[in-house]
Amino acid sequence: MLKKNISLFLCVVQIFLISAYAQGETGGLVQETRGLAQEEEMDTFSPLHKNIEKSKLLRESDIYNLLPEEKKKILASISDKISKSTLEKLLVILSQKDIISSIDFLDELYLITNPIDLERYIMRRYLEIIREIPILEKFYSAGPELGIKTEVLRQIGYDLTYARPDKKISTQFISQGYTLGPGDSLFLYVWGRVKLPDVLSFPMMVTILHDGRVFIPLVGPVSVGGMTLESASEIVRSAVRRVLGDVEVAVSLSSLKSIPVVVVGEVRNPGVIILSGTLSPFEAIQEAGGIKNSGSLRNIEIRRDGKFFARIDLYDLIFGGVSEGALSGVTLKAWDVVFVPRVGSTFAISGSVKSPGIYEMIGEKISLKDAVTLSGGFIPAQGKFRIRIKRLSVDRRGNILDIIVGDENRENILSSQELVDGDFVEVYPLFAEQEDKYIFVSGYVRKPQKIPYVENMTLKDAIMLSGGFTSINSPYAYEIIRYENGKETKIYKKIPEETRKKDLNAIIDLLKDEIILPYDRITIFPPPENEVPQFIQVSVSGEVLFPGKYMVQKGDRLYDLLKKAGGFTDRAYTDGIIFTRQALKYEQMRRIDLVTQLLTKDIIGESSQYVQMGGTPIRQPGDLSDRVRLMRYIMELSEFTGRIVLKIDRDLEKLKDSKYNIELQPDDAVLIPQIPSHVIVAGEVKNPATFSYVPDKGVKFYVELSGGYTKYANKSEVFIIRANGQADTNLSKVNPGDTIVVPPRVVIPYETWYIIRDVLSVSFQGLTAGALMLNALK
Repeated sequence: MLKKNISLFLCVVQIFLISAYAQGETGGLVQETRGLAQEEEMDTFSPLHKNIEKSKLLRESDIYNLLPEEKKKILASISDKISKSTLEKLLVILSQKDIISSIDFLDELYLITNPIDLERYIMRRYLEIIREIPILEKFYSAGPELGIKTEVLRQIGYDLTYARPDKKISTQFISQGYTLGPGDSLFLYVWGRVKLPDVLSFPMMVTILHDGRVFIPLVGPVSVGGMTLESASEIVRSAVRRVLGDVEVAVSLSSLKSIPVVVVGEVRNPGVIILSGTLSPFEAIQEAGGIKNSGSLRNIEIRRDGKFFARIDLYDLIFGGVSEGALSGVTLKAWDVVFVPRVGSTFAISGSVKSPGIYEMIGEKISLKDAVTLSGGFIPAQGKFRIRIKRLSVDRRGNILDIIVGDENRENILSSQELVDGDFVEVYPLFAEQEDKYIFVSGYVRKPQKIPYVENMTLKDAIMLSGGFTSINSPYAYEIIRYENGKETKIYKKIPEETRKKDLNAIIDLLKDEIILPYDRITIFPPPENEVPQFIQVSVSGEVLFPGKYMVQKGDRLYDLLKKAGGFTDRAYTDGIIFTRQALKYEQMRRIDLVTQLLTKDIIGESSQYVQMGGTPIRQPGDLSDRVRLMRYIMELSEFTGRIVLKIDRDLEKLKDSKYNIELQPDDAVLIPQIPSHVIVAGEVKNPATFSYVPDKGVKFYVELSGGYTKYANKSEVFIIRANGQADTNLSKVNPGDTIVVPPRVVIPYETWYIIRDVLSVSFQGLTAGALMLNALK
């Protein structure tokens, strides 16, 4: 019976802990739900706001700007019927189509008058697109939701058509170079002027056995395995003539052998397949359903007897029409493994090339020249082109090359530049660039952006067009990256210190002499951090002359804040100062979690100390109810205030050189309470309460006012939380605002108790601080 009670008791403890944790989780969920509800409410009651956002979406989309005016009106009317998120999906769908297909699709949508049906239809078409776009194509088509641009680049080489497995290759298409092996069958035709034995007077079929031989009546075994059909015909003809004399012999293939081959990796139907016919890797891949978009076309491996045998690059076939290696160069044997690994390093190329798309590399790098060759070359073949290479860094693509090449320098530039995995190459004919010259401005300006270029533009003009400097502080330097004659030039200049000490107009005048050229990339560097004043927000309340929130300079200390607040009033109780810091709350929460884990471990461990002796349950020292009661104290009294214990004298000047003059951090809060007139008694007393302060009385006096200790009280561990938050074991003196803590008696390991006592101190600090705050409000 006692064991059942213990089990039930442990279950209750676990439920209590889980419910306490769930309460915190639920609070966050409720908060999140309220936030969502507020957003929905805003959408519901702010249709004008929604329409503005949708209009902005339309104006910024590439496909909208390409449509004829009457079709723009149709798209706008459709957007009025659907939500903003559905409109985003519609723009993704349209971006996958050419202009004609987009117009047809809009006309189709315009006929759907019910908004609900319209939303559902767009969603269905959108999901079809998501499923159809391979992951690499999404990656290289970066956009707001799926990353889809107007032009979606496709992976090159994956549109090969594979025959259905039931379409076998006929023997009549097998060349004389076909290698015979076990399982192949041959037709023998023998004729001549001599009388033939009856067994040879008709065409006969013989099959090659596992040892590579065929048995011919009257002739015997003839070894043909491993030979080509042409060589085998000569061997058979010679063997028959040795027996029958001057006769004619013709040999042809009757049926092809079948062998098991394992095809694994990134194919549509991996597994063991039965091959017949040419026994080429291409046929094996065909039988496995073809290569998926996630598979490599350039690194297909053939493994024989557990070892590497051959490597196949299908680009030789796709771009060169060379079948060696893909068709006739490798003949498979029984239980060979064809392994298609995941696609390797890739790059994408778009613009004025003959075959824009996504290509796979061999290895980790490829020259820009080879990349352009793979894509078919430039369109037109001659002339000047602007080439941009974008490379992924952290979370965005940035230009690592932006250069103009012509016929005279094209070979050198393309050969010297290398691409790596993930690079994106854009090629534009120069005549298109000349119509729209521009520069880039970034860094310490209000509007980092691409700016149209005008003749004789200066750095001053570029900065003014970008909204000026970010703040009133002087910039440190500027950098201009320029491409001239196929080479990158970097101009880096620091602004003289004497100029930086002047106002911004002096700096602007200095920059008017720096001439800007088309396609320059300009970066303005901000001032060093140590030169820019950093401000943080803190608050002070209670008994100061000017309570409120203050913006103080980073590095200011508590003394500086209290001086700004005018110092203490006559009613200020500096012994009870409450200084809280947000960052400390998480540390307090961590310690609370640690204690609950320790106590739970003790409870579970204690339950195993029950034993049976002579049929009577005997318990080892330790009371489970102690742990549960202590856990209740911690869970109920813990208040994560992030309080820092400080000792402040009424003479504020003494704080200036004190160790308690701590540096302020963002969101620090200081409360100076009034002089309190109470003492709190908490914990294991019969009547925990708040009592009026009586001078010169000790702990014993206030415990007696509380009705005395309970039977669970741990009298030897009583301590006081002073008004300033400090824990004290000196019980002879009690000051106004103090909290007397009588902890429960708990049988726990020695080292565990000191952690628990620290946590109890933090818990009752919150209780003390709460009472002082209430007193200050009164």
